Amino acid sequence: TFDTDPDISFNTNQIDSKNKKIVGWEGLEIGKNLTSRHEEILLQVEHPQMRRALRKSGRLLERETARLRPVSLNLMAVRAALGNSDLVAQALTAGQERVHVGLVGHSAVLEEIASLVLRQNWSVSLGAPKISLLFSCATDWTEWLELHRASLEFYEEVTGSATCPIDPGRPLAELIGDCTVTRLIVDFGNDDATTRESFRIASELRRSPASKTQVQPVIRSAITLGELFDESDFPFVSPITPSLSGHAGKLVSRDRDKPAAQKHLAYLESQATDASLPAYRDWSQIEESHVHANRAAADHDAIKLFDLKRLKVISNADVATIERLAEVEHKRWCAERLLDGWIPAGNGVRDDAKQVHDNLVPWPSLSENTKQKDRDQVAASLNVNFGKSAM
Repeated sequence: TFDTDPDISFNTNQIDSKNKKIVGWEGLEIGKNLTSRHEEILLQVEHPQMRRALRKSGRLLERETARLRPVSLNLMAVRAALGNSDLVAQALTAGQERVHVGLVGHSAVLEEIASLVLRQNWSVSLGAPKISLLFSCATDWTEWLELHRASLEFYEEVTGSATCPIDPGRPLAELIGDCTVTRLIVDFGNDDATTRESFRIASELRRSPASKTQVQPVIRSAITLGELFDESDFPFVSPITPSLSGHAGKLVSRDRDKPAAQKHLAYLESQATDASLPAYRDWSQIEESHVHANRAAADHDAIKLFDLKRLKVISNADVATIERLAEVEHKRWCAERLLDGWIPAGNGVRDDAKQVHDNLVPWPSLSENTKQKDRDQVAASLNVNFGKSAM
């Protein structure tokens, strides 16, 4: 038995040697034949706070004969639906200053969405992303807001944002009438309630010709219900479908993490002279916090490509634009780290155990060497999408 906490334990006798079916971990939804590959055991953990805690618990996740990898079908669905440039494109088409998402209801899926919206939607053409929470559900968000309170205290200073990233309590009628809202994402944890409310909101939006806001429900039931939204003439975006977006085969596929692993490989190559860095290890051995960061960076490539094409940047000769894109990349990285629980190192010393980082500072305060790493991220996107001639 692996037992480091009275509420978190499981017995190795409960792991089938072929399918690595795991049961008995208190508080986790496990046991759906998540297969182990190369001494990795995948744990389905749908509670965002639990998964974040596990990312911080390297000792718990690393064993002599196995490595535990927390995975989530909810997060897989959210990344598939929102880990792209769609919201940025929608905001620009609507003439909005930033991606602004209203979250109607409360659920574990909406908590995943809140974090992803704030870490993903950084574009050179827009201000810092923002989320608004429904006033009537404010108490349900207390735990999530408290979890991020300490880190978000530094958010505006570090990212250079002029506005608070979270509006913790808006009446629904106010959100519907707000022309700055890019999308309203609806989830009451019950498909009937979510569908009913989604159509009511969409109906009100349709009565306002000037409204550019779209509605996206979270649906857990059959595909036919999703088609109900896809085929209507209301301002819907295809539903986010956690129960349909993934299965064990996708979870164990190496392809799912290939872009993130490539990000890490590029990092290793750039740090070839400094093997003392905490993340200077093979992809299969780095801590979950660094895996999470590389996945977020890989997701953002869609927006980098969108910006590069929109600004017609095809080579690194456009130094001024590359610099703007590099600054946005730093802000995105800061947002991701803050949302994962990191805070600035006030004394300038990085400490991974305490999750404090010396680079969580505004762009002008970075060293030239660190700024160059962000320029290299942009250059890598140019290289991948426009070929070696871009370099």
